[in-house]
Amino acid sequence: MITVTPTALDFGVVLVGTSPSPTRTFTVRNDGAGPLVVSAVTAPGLAVYSRATSVTLPATLQPSGQLTVTVTYTPVTAGVVASSSLQVQSTDLDRGPVTVTLTGSSGGCPPRANASVSLNGQECVYTCNSGFHACGDACLSNTSPDSCGASCTPCELRGNAARGCTAAT
Repeated sequence: MITVTPTALDFGVVLVGTSPSPTRTFTVRNDGAGPLVVSAVTAPGLAVYSRATSVTLPATLQPSGQLTVTVTYTPVTAGVVASSSLQVQSTDLDRGPVTVTLTGSSGGCPPRANASVSLNGQECVYTCNSGFHACGDACLSNTSPDSCGASCTPCELRGNAARGCTAAT
């Protein structure tokens, strides 16, 4: 008797370019009294998902035996909700193939004027382009849309600056 847990994997929002790509796992277990052959885990319908099993399939699971399936989500385009599924096929004819639903959405780093962006894990890191300056680390961090300017305008005069910030910081 096949048992698959969980039967839904939600990756949440993942920034395009996140490295390493996030993974989720599910377990296939034999809760019956006799051997269970797990013949296949079908490929997900979308290329942004990939899967790997802890053992080569087909695999025979003895009673209480189990295997793990790891699913990886690698979004390539920002702003896309990716829903897909895969099926676990086995010799449990009463239960048929068991479906595992996959859901994820892709985010992107918002553009910043005069800056290029890269990812550090799940964090957007902005670097000022040549000829532009990063002014006021305390008030104009990577989270500020105008952290790169043509000159070092005092913080209190720049848009999106914290009021307590001074020209010195």
